Amino acid sequence: TLFRSGFGEDKGAATTFAVEMYRRSLLAVFEGLDGRINADNYLGPLAGHDLACWCPLGGPCHADVLLELANEERGA
Repeated sequence: TLFRSGFGEDKGAATTFAVEMYRRSLLAVFEGLDGRINADNYLGPLAGHDLACWCPLGGPCHADVLLELANEERGA
């Protein structure tokens, strides 16, 4: 899928690391010079929605990163 993490989630600390690398990769691609996420075309359609994932509840998950960034305020 378009939103898949390419950082092979595993278990424990490896999952935490994979999710953090996913966050950093999204920010590297979509963060503008002003520090705001410029991803309306990519992440905007996710705003206000729920995402399903196979990650255990309460643990780190790339879907949480997607939702956090999609729902972030984007002032003009």
